[in-house]
Parts: sequence; structure tokens; C-alpha cells
Amino acid sequence: MEFWRVHPDGSFDLNAEPLILKGAFPAIDGIPVRPTAISIDRASEVTTIRYTLAGGELELRLTNHATAPTLDSTISCMQVSPRSIQVLAGARATGVTRGRRTTPNPATRHWTKRMKLARNNCSRVAGKRPERCSSFPVAVI
Repeated sequence: MEFWRVHPDGSFDLNAEPLILKGAFPAIDGIPVRPTAISIDRASEVTTIRYTLAGGELELRLTNHATAPTLDSTISCMQVSPRSIQVLAGARATGVTRGRRTTPNPATRHWTKRMKLARNNCSRVAGKRPERCSSFPVAVI
């Protein structure tokens, strides 16, 4: 299954029904990145997006495994380490009725306040769709 769709402007979508995230674009310390260049490399299961920044580089690797998507990130050549990186910043979520905050990260607060938060017995593994639950866990690391 093709979980990830990458757009030429460096934004991307995740289709892991029932959860759909559209228009995701990374941010550093809560501010959307302003790349000087974007390169997109597609391989069989992995799409790599490289954002060349004024002070470094951010790389996202979007992988389509047989049953689940994964997203890995690497930041390099930064003279000052960022406090946080939000790889799914700005994404519009559809298809879920409940969400769960997995970290006290202030950057995710606006998203979780709009969703009904509930405790359930679903897996907390990022990107894993639980078999018998109506929510989709998203871990913010």
C-alpha cells in the first residue's frame, strides 16, 4: 500500500486510513522551515526529502512498509541545535474522531485541543493502526 504522497513543494500527505494527514511540512522550534532548495529522491519503498536550509539541512525519509508507514528524520550541519523538530507541522487531520497527546510538546497543543482526547487500549507505536480501535496513535518525538 502507498501510504505517502510527496508534492513538488516538499509538502507531503499520509494516507493510513482511517487517518489522513494532508499538507504536512516540517517546522523547527514551531516555525515552518524556509528551505533554499528541496530535493526529492524516490526509491522502491523509500522517498527522501532533503530541505537545504540557510543554516543546515533537514532530511525526511518516508517509508512504505507492507503494513505501516514510517517517517525518519535527520538534521545536520546546524550550528545551533533546535529545541524541537515538528515533522508533521501544519498537517490537516481527517478520518479520526479521537486523538491522544503523547508528549507535553507545546507545538502539538493546538491539534490535540481540537480533538476529543480519550484513553483507550490502542498501541502507542507511531504509525501503527490498531485492529479494534477507532483512534489512530501518532507519536510526536
